[in-house]
Amino acid sequence: MKDKIYGYCGIICNDCRNFMENMNCHGCILEEKLLENCPTRSCAISKHLHSCIECNNFPCKILNEFYNDGKDLHKKAFENLVFLKNQKYSLSNKYLWENKTGYHIESDFYNVDEFKKGKLSLLPIELNELKNAVDEIKGKRMLHLQCHFGLDSLSWAKLGVDVTGVDFSNKSIEYAKKLSEETGILSKFICSDIYDLPEILNEKESFDIVFTSYGVLCWLHDLRKWANIISYYLKKGGLFYIVELHPFIMVFENEQNTRELKVKFDYFHSDKPQNFISKGTYADRDAKIECISYEWSHSISDIINNLINAGLKIEFFNEHPFCCYDHFQFMKRREDGLWIFDREKLKEIDLPELPFTFSILARKL
Repeated sequence: MKDKIYGYCGIICNDCRNFMENMNCHGCILEEKLLENCPTRSCAISKHLHSCIECNNFPCKILNEFYNDGKDLHKKAFENLVFLKNQKYSLSNKYLWENKTGYHIESDFYNVDEFKKGKLSLLPIELNELKNAVDEIKGKRMLHLQCHFGLDSLSWAKLGVDVTGVDFSNKSIEYAKKLSEETGILSKFICSDIYDLPEILNEKESFDIVFTSYGVLCWLHDLRKWANIISYYLKKGGLFYIVELHPFIMVFENEQNTRELKVKFDYFHSDKPQNFISKGTYADRDAKIECISYEWSHSISDIINNLINAGLKIEFFNEHPFCCYDHFQFMKRREDGLWIFDREKLKEIDLPELPFTFSILARKL
């Protein structure tokens, strides 16, 4: 191993060094590689490496794989700079969810003990809309994307659905498998990033239903690829169902001590994510978590049009004046688990009803 191993922002961090040692990688001096392959020896890419990506515990070996051959270097490098940045964001978000999972399992919000006693974790929106959309849900094959630690997947399984749950958090999938074994509710769980799933789950056009819910889209940078993956797994005539936080409500500041609604965040998508110092979690406000998260906005039109372009027909689009958690501090939980404005806390402030969530049912043509 060289005394000094250089990455794309200087001497690499210890995590990258350890990764390279484990993979028997002998270092990557990217700027030299780029200049060696650049006829003018003034490659614009090398000038942008420092500002485009920070070495944030990201395995430098991946860069070797992209830059070794030198073919179509400029085009390929620019394409992969985008890919690598998104990989960095994904790794940071994965670290966040690995930290959240333990708190969520123990939280009153998810109430795993009640689930073990027979209670379903599904909320009325998805339970009613999806059950009404199919003649008989029992026996259907469902792919549940971004399933977290499996409560909703196992709830569908309780109703007779053959479920495969997918999430990128190792801790979440490990616990989902454990919970399946403990309860005797059979489901399959796979640890994978959504974008990598076709490389792991080779079951093209095998599912009757693809399902995803609540707080999922903000972690995805590419809805076109997301929609194409949904279409890839659906049988012809199969259904995709999503219930999700409404992008309109996401423009407002929600970490505030006032009762005002202040517009703070973008409604429309940008390739550059918004980054936050994430403290605590929606399921446990006192959780000792402080991590950086990277999130993307997606407009309603982006969501619908990407599904249509992937070969799906929209059966319905619904908007709902309630939420799956206390998005604002002035909300209360109903007996059915949905959250609404707490008019007692608001008192004389007359806030109108707002769309907190939306749901879409789409069918593969």
